[in-house]
Amino acid sequence: MTASRASARYLAIHHSPERWEERAHVLVAKIGTLPPEELRLECVAFAGALADWSSLSSPADEKVLGEFLRALSWMAVNFGEPKDSALGSALDRAISVARESGGEVVELQLAKASYISARAAEADELERSLKDAIEAAAPDSHVWAQATLALIRYYVDASRYKKAAKELAAFRRRLSDADLPRYYECGALVAEGVALVASFRAPERAEGLLQEACAYENENMPLVTQWVATAYHYRGRLAELRRDHAEALRLYAHGRSLPGRIPESIASDGFIDLRMVEPLVASGLYESAEDHIHEAQRLFRLATNNGSGLLQCSIALASLASHRGDLALAEDRLRKTLDGARRVGFWRGELLCLGYLMVLAVRQRQPVRACRHFWRTVRSLRAGELERNNPVLLSIRIPAMVGYLKRRLLPARRGSRQVRIADACTCWLHQS
Repeated sequence: MTASRASARYLAIHHSPERWEERAHVLVAKIGTLPPEELRLECVAFAGALADWSSLSSPADEKVLGEFLRALSWMAVNFGEPKDSALGSALDRAISVARESGGEVVELQLAKASYISARAAEADELERSLKDAIEAAAPDSHVWAQATLALIRYYVDASRYKKAAKELAAFRRRLSDADLPRYYECGALVAEGVALVASFRAPERAEGLLQEACAYENENMPLVTQWVATAYHYRGRLAELRRDHAEALRLYAHGRSLPGRIPESIASDGFIDLRMVEPLVASGLYESAEDHIHEAQRLFRLATNNGSGLLQCSIALASLASHRGDLALAEDRLRKTLDGARRVGFWRGELLCLGYLMVLAVRQRQPVRACRHFWRTVRSLRAGELERNNPVLLSIRIPAMVGYLKRRLLPARRGSRQVRIADACTCWLHQS
């Protein structure tokens, strides 16, 4: 056999769709089995497989390709670091090849959006990428629905609630006429419920929407399980607002432990640990609360998009110090976290720190400092949330935000019938 024929035979075998599909199956299986520390090392393998897909001798199976690209999106969210752009470069090449060959690009664009989201939560590039995916998708298709829900969630995360509401209303109108499975209604319910909770609006309506979403718990599909887990998470937040700390802990633990759940991201599990902290602190379970803060820090350090999470861990440690009576340590942590939030443009973190400093000053009977922090809080609102939302509506919700800040820093009135505390933490960390 001549060298040229041997080379052609090698390429035919190693660039065959069957060989690539076997490789893709192996990589996809690693998402649900390997710990995050080992998964991080697989980024180059995923990028290489994507590059090889671009040069296959014939198209790969669409189902296998879809599973691979969804797994790639998960890797991009968690490990797509700007300094190591292997994933980003491979995605750009694959999108270019798919466009030139007339192939499907929507799943690739969604994967690219996931990669971008790992680098900046409010990047204009992310919005453009999601809109490109929606425009490229076949009308009323699965990928159209998934891309639209991703765009709505981006608007909520960026505090652009008016835009989120407009897109959600349009999505619901299209969904009622589209030939799509009914479980996409679960995604819409969760999106609306999350927007209401995040904007301190209509908690009763938010609770109803999220409960309705939880009815899809037995659909046994990874995407739906993610939505249902998010619904339980935000129901836990609403239980906290009612000061039902025992119920909040139950809801957080149940959502995280759903069978078949693969977390939306490593960081999302870190945020669940963080949410466990407030009801534990309010219940006087300080050591358990500290365990969850440290676990959240560990998870955030494993993930790429960790700046906001680590800053929120610092705020949680300040809250814990305040409840333990160490007000000087709480104030020191808040001041350092405030500087960090300003450096990275984390406006909501800056707002929380200023609000907490105001409550601490009140607690220490320092009215001048309290007034100073109040006006700084108003300026932060004007630079951040007020730019994106209706100033009058947000001002109306300020009392709810102040009440939330007080609960985070002041010990619960344990004799009150309105407060239901937990006797112990029975979560995944503390089960005997």
